[in-house]
Amino acid sequence: MPKLKDYELANLAAWCFDYRRAAPLFEKLAVNSFSKDDLLGTWGAMESLNVSRAIASQSWEKRPQRAARDASADEHISGLADLLISTKDDVRRTKLRSIVAAKEREFRKQIRDHGKRLRDLEEKDRTVVPEDEKNIGLLSYSEEGSWTYSVQRLASLCIGRAYRNDGLVPDMIQLHTYLVSVGTNANYHDDRCILIPVSDVVVEVWFDGRVSCLTATAHDRVILPALRSISALCDRSQKI
Repeated sequence: MPKLKDYELANLAAWCFDYRRAAPLFEKLAVNSFSKDDLLGTWGAMESLNVSRAIASQSWEKRPQRAARDASADEHISGLADLLISTKDDVRRTKLRSIVAAKEREFRKQIRDHGKRLRDLEEKDRTVVPEDEKNIGLLSYSEEGSWTYSVQRLASLCIGRAYRNDGLVPDMIQLHTYLVSVGTNANYHDDRCILIPVSDVVVEVWFDGRVSCLTATAHDRVILPALRSISALCDRSQKI
């Protein structure tokens, strides 16, 4: 099976709301970019790292308690600049590290301010939202073996996402050949995507490791079983 590079896996983990796994990958990317004097690459990875850290501190199984959310997102986290140590440290590298540190402080403040605005809106909305709609927007998250699953319930849609957290992705030709051999209806396919009907949903398997589907919110219970079914087929097709 093909295997993703670190930056591809980091972005895939973030796409699946797996911020606990995404954060250390973005940290590694930032350090590697800095070692190559890639300032823009370091900034980009730094921003993704801090967003992942801030969100990973929340519990996705239920709404976080107010006391926990009021804490600063970074009050106990060391800055990225502390990790940017090079054997070639000189005046230029010291200057670059100070630039990254200043940019990170600015970005962390933006995260805190944005979080405060969202919390204020949530508290305001909570007084007017009907009781049966208060679960809208909640995200459930689970891991089974090398697979990570997330299901988000929105007002009219329920979205499911999954990926292999070890970075392995299925070979699309091999996967489609296997699906046909076991009688699975996978008539629409190309070298980038395969669409697979499962129960009342259509699951998309993408060349970059994304597995996703959606349905009406009223039928949200079919999402996770569908993702599990297709992830098992993906593994069997690659003889894992």
